[in-house]
Amino acid sequence: MHRGRVPGGGLAAALTIACLAASAHASRMADAVSLLDPSAIARDATSTATTAAGQQACTRSSIPWATYTPSAGAPKTAAVYTPYDIIYGGGESYLLQSIASLQSFGYAVDILVDPVNLARSLDDVMRTAKGLRVDLKRAGLRLRHVAHAGSELVGVPGSYSIFYLMGNEKAPKLRGIGLVNFYMCQFPFDLDDAIVPPRTRTLASYDYVLVNSHFTYAHYSKYISPTFEAMVDADMLIPQVALLHPPVQPFAGVGALTAPPPRRHITLLGRIFRGRQSKGQDLAIAAFEHLKGRIPSDVRLRLVGNLVPGHEAYLDTLKRRAAHLNVDIVVGQPHETVLDLLRTTRVLWHMTGAGIVYADPASHEHFGMAIVEGMSLGSLPIVLNRGGVVDIVKDGVNGYLADDLDDIARKTLQAYGLDDDAYGRMSRAAVHTAASFSADAFTRAFKVLVDRGFLARPFRHTVRHAAPALRPRRPLAVSRSPSNTAVLVEPRQHYALRFCTLNVVRHLPPSWGLHVFYGTTNGAFARSALADVDGVRYTRMQHAIMTIPQYNDLLKSESFWTSLRADNVLLFQTDSVLLRSDLGSFVGRYDYVGAPWHEANERWSVMRGNLPGGVGNGGLSLRTSAAALAIIRAHGHNSNSSEQEDVFFARHMASDGFRLAPRLAAYDFCLEVPCADLRVVDVPFAVHAAWYYNDERRVMGLLDRALGRWIRGAADGGGW
Repeated sequence: MHRGRVPGGGLAAALTIACLAASAHASRMADAVSLLDPSAIARDATSTATTAAGQQACTRSSIPWATYTPSAGAPKTAAVYTPYDIIYGGGESYLLQSIASLQSFGYAVDILVDPVNLARSLDDVMRTAKGLRVDLKRAGLRLRHVAHAGSELVGVPGSYSIFYLMGNEKAPKLRGIGLVNFYMCQFPFDLDDAIVPPRTRTLASYDYVLVNSHFTYAHYSKYISPTFEAMVDADMLIPQVALLHPPVQPFAGVGALTAPPPRRHITLLGRIFRGRQSKGQDLAIAAFEHLKGRIPSDVRLRLVGNLVPGHEAYLDTLKRRAAHLNVDIVVGQPHETVLDLLRTTRVLWHMTGAGIVYADPASHEHFGMAIVEGMSLGSLPIVLNRGGVVDIVKDGVNGYLADDLDDIARKTLQAYGLDDDAYGRMSRAAVHTAASFSADAFTRAFKVLVDRGFLARPFRHTVRHAAPALRPRRPLAVSRSPSNTAVLVEPRQHYALRFCTLNVVRHLPPSWGLHVFYGTTNGAFARSALADVDGVRYTRMQHAIMTIPQYNDLLKSESFWTSLRADNVLLFQTDSVLLRSDLGSFVGRYDYVGAPWHEANERWSVMRGNLPGGVGNGGLSLRTSAAALAIIRAHGHNSNSSEQEDVFFARHMASDGFRLAPRLAAYDFCLEVPCADLRVVDVPFAVHAAWYYNDERRVMGLLDRALGRWIRGAADGGGW
């Protein structure tokens, strides 16, 4: 995203009303960026895009951070490199849809491949995209054959706004050459192999690591954790791991489900090859033979997919084994033919990972795009209850999860025993699920990451350069039995976890404690990052990735507040920066204070009569436990997971007579969105995700001021 210079540079000129109206949706997204996977917030991507559009008007800072935004009028260029042949396959579909999405954002895209790639020309790429039903545009698209020397690409025409690389290892092999860099890890096939130091430096050049499922997220997080811990300890900036589900374009003609043809048959979709990640066509033939005589005699098994070059012998074996059965092997047919087959499919099998007798997570299905394709026409998937498929299939709702091959056979018999009404309900649920993984949904979620990648560069700059200055020169300690505590809820291995937490500890009164709620995959990382702080309380949550509803439920639960054992609570997130040390001036005066919402915030607008102050955002907030618990006990039963927790507390603070901070005091406490109705506070107590919504000069000035103070303190021998 490019931001050009605006004549005059005033706030009114710098931001559009749409940006200023970054409502609880947009404000919440600032919270969510430190908590959530982008897929979970894709529903709100329109708000983010609006905010980003407003930010394009922001004047560039006089601070010499010019490398963090393209110069005014610079072309929007992106480069996408893949070391793999561009052929028919799920990874290639993900890659090509990423390119199509970048094109839709206005980027000219260079596709970078090695000279030996099977895609010899742009025509080859366009032909593959058409076969995968990806809408690539030829205009502004180039195929460039490149070489690389060590971690550097050779033969590229300079730098790009965005660089995107695909790989199958924990760390990319090539250095990022964009202003914002994405590494798409299909799965960390190198598992627990050590990453040598040169590769950690390469990894540090990326803003994001994209993964395709909760399964891949969990394993990537597990195997990368020692590397991330070492990088943070060495004051290196780590990329943010983000879940971005693959794009699956539903087959056309879903409307025909209102009067579907007879659904009789079993279909398995997937590329035909033998080895790691095989789709298990041979196992499907064996399972089908096992069912002979127990399902209707006219049922056929159709094995549908493209043959991977070099696996012709495997195809011949399948044909021999299927010769005496009702099995059709359909190879390399156009999607119209596949569509016709799926219209008469009752059950969709998927066998990846079946028959594995050793622990190899890389051999399981990492997502299952073919499953979603089949579900888009109402087929019921029956798949193994492992790997990434559990992101798609909910047992008994839109398909069946099976424990093993025998269970696949049992669930298949169950599917054939369903009456029309029961089958129809599950079939419609399957179609609904498939639509949630569409190319449009992918593009919206990807745009959130792209926009925020640019907007967060000043914050990442601050984190990277402040890390050495924030390193304690002597052991730190927080109170082990505090009456007041700071609280961080963070399930991820977040690049700013150490920075933000040490920053908070640096500004806390001496009698305060610190309570960190971590997830299923970042416990060791969190403890390593905060090893210099004694007395921290840790609580493990049952989430690797936390959705907005899950976060709302946590903060609206009695158990959360009682577990804190504190009178006053400072909630902060990994996009919060404290700028002053006078927290005590707010304690005892208010039961709730957080950054005020903007005047045009649509959620506040419907409550303005009962909440005239518009306070406030919960991402960085000071609250009393007594008031929170009273509100939960009185009103929690009337609030569902979709109601933002801070909206819930703020409206009841006002209605139930608790001490809700006035608007101006809240603006002094924290800057998030600009509020034209309030006088500008020179230096607020804190900022929370302000770089997403404010005049660039204002935010950069505050961060640069803090950064300079920390660095000067370190240089002068100061410390904690």
